[in-house]
Amino acid sequence: MSAEKVGFEVAAQVRAYLESDAAVCEHLADQLLLPMALARGGSFTTLKVSDPTQTNMEVIAKFLPVSFAVENRSKYIKIVTATARR
Repeated sequence: MSAEKVGFEVAAQVRAYLESDAAVCEHLADQLLLPMALARGGSFTTLKVSDPTQTNMEVIAKFLPVSFAVENRSKYIKIVTATARR
C-alpha cells in the first residue's frame, strides 16, 4: 500500500471520529473493556464496535462476572456498557 493511500485512509478515519460524538475511537474501545469490567460497570461511546472489541467482550465475559451490552444510538455512535451479572 502506498504512503499516500495510507495517509488518505488515516485522514478519513480521523475525520469520521472528529465529526462524531464518540468519546473514544474504535482502536481504543477494546482496550477500555478490561478496566471497565474490573470496575464492574461503566460505559463509553465509540464510533463502531470492531472485531477486536467484540472478541474482547466475549473473552472477558468468560473470565469475569460481567456482561456487555451494545446499544446503537445513531448512525455513528454506539454505547458499550459493562454490568455485573448476578
